[in-house]
Amino acid sequence: MLATMVLVIIFLLILYSMFVGFAFKPTKKRLEKLRDTEVVRFTSRQFLTDDHTVALKPVDYPDGNISTFTRPVIWFFVGDPKTKDFAKNNIQDIEIRIKIPFNKLEEDKVLFRPYDNAIGYLGEYNGHVFVEN
Repeated sequence: MLATMVLVIIFLLILYSMFVGFAFKPTKKRLEKLRDTEVVRFTSRQFLTDDHTVALKPVDYPDGNISTFTRPVIWFFVGDPKTKDFAKNNIQDIEIRIKIPFNKLEEDKVLFRPYDNAIGYLGEYNGHVFVEN
């Protein structure tokens, strides 16, 4: 009996760990919290079309989109990422930091990944940003 309970607990922990890293449509409650925040992305100046406008396209490589079930997305952090999130997300191109008010994103294109507080945006983003060097 005890061995069965231990196996069930191990199975549930494995199942939980498989899904904790995935991005899903945010709940209504999560969307309400996000509406007053800014999303952040570290990127290259090449995506700026002028001093305060950016043209971003979704990343289209399967191993970079496993957590979205291989759907191409643009990744943003909600607020400032933690130091460990840079390594986890393979962030290397850090010429500029851009910030976008969450309410400028189309909510039906938003996925939320809770383990690193990241937003996956399903589609292009062409619009105003706040740029920091």
